[in-house]
Amino acid sequence: VQGDVHGVAVHAAARVLSLAGDGEVIASWTTRDLLAGSDIRLESRGHHALKGLEGEREVFRVLD
Repeated sequence: VQGDVHGVAVHAAARVLSLAGDGEVIASWTTRDLLAGSDIRLESRGHHALKGLEGEREVFRVLD
């Protein structure tokens, strides 16, 4: 992909990633839905108000 990437998905991803601590992998509500049925385990990190998005969104920590 050439150039800059734009759009609400890019902003949402940046907001979700900003919630991660050292060594953590954080996933969005959309990623959780896409992983349904996989062996990847997620743990809720609660609901957060993310700048630029309406309402609160649940985010998840990816477990080993």
